[in-house]
Amino acid sequence: MRTQPIGTNSPNQTVWWKVDLGGVYTVYSVNILFKTYHGHGCIGGWYGLHCKQQCVGHCLNNSYCNHVTGRYDRGCADEWFGQYCNETCIGHCKETASCNNVTGLCEAGCAAGWTGYRCDEACNDGTFGIDCLNNCSGQCLNGAPCNKQTGLCDRGCNPGYTNIYCSENCNDNYFGYNCINKCSGNCLNDAPCNKQTGHCDRGCNPGFKNSFCNDSCVLSYGEDCRYPCSVNCVNQTCNRFNGRCVFGCHDEFSGDQCYQGGQSNNQKEDHCAWTLGLSISLGFNALTLIIMSVLFGSPIYEKSNVTAGQESSYQELKIQESQYQEINPK
Repeated sequence: MRTQPIGTNSPNQTVWWKVDLGGVYTVYSVNILFKTYHGHGCIGGWYGLHCKQQCVGHCLNNSYCNHVTGRYDRGCADEWFGQYCNETCIGHCKETASCNNVTGLCEAGCAAGWTGYRCDEACNDGTFGIDCLNNCSGQCLNGAPCNKQTGLCDRGCNPGYTNIYCSENCNDNYFGYNCINKCSGNCLNDAPCNKQTGHCDRGCNPGFKNSFCNDSCVLSYGEDCRYPCSVNCVNQTCNRFNGRCVFGCHDEFSGDQCYQGGQSNNQKEDHCAWTLGLSISLGFNALTLIIMSVLFGSPIYEKSNVTAGQESSYQELKIQESQYQEINPK
């Protein structure tokens, strides 16, 4: 500590300092910095010759910079680094730690969601977490990337997926956004519906139709309602599962589906068609015989009426035919 004034106006030109180091030490050198004597020392926040330079950095605990060099001997405040503590830490250090106040690097590593030399590069889409080592589920709504710090799908999941990471399929018999829609329960062989659309991709159980299998058959039955009810059922109404006529059969018909007994319209139509075809065939054959008879001059048949007492006349006719043959010119 200085014990006496010093300077050109001091009464004594010599002075001595007393420094208590708390023990006996060997001191190799002592640097003594003198101030100007035309006024007081620099006020806080200023430094340099004639105290004309202002401290520009952010010193630890809001202390002032060195009044000679302008540097911050006690270190920089959080998020600042450099000789004058005037450079902002641009990285995202792990556990919200500040960067090194000299280099600006994150000595403990990067926070989740960040990477790079200074931890100032965000994870690529589809990755998240410490050092970006984790992969997103890929099922965030509309293909959005997950949160790069947490891996969560902040806007929800694509249809068919659930939980905060959208990494689980809907339970069987549920589908759609957030898996809140219930399947019809009528898919073929009781299979679960499509967990994205709710459709029954393999078809419907007997008695149901449409892509969701939630419409009952009308005037039809069976898988996907592909079979029409018998026209012989009263009101053409049948059981949508097995085709049995609900209200019975029309007259002349019997059986579960009313196909026994009378002829159905289809059978009648087939019989008419067969009869018509046979008639046309017979007519064509008769016409062919007539044409051949005319072309070749041969009678188709001779009609003879024979009665009692006409045998001699019939014989004479034969004689005449033989005579006719004899005079036939050769």
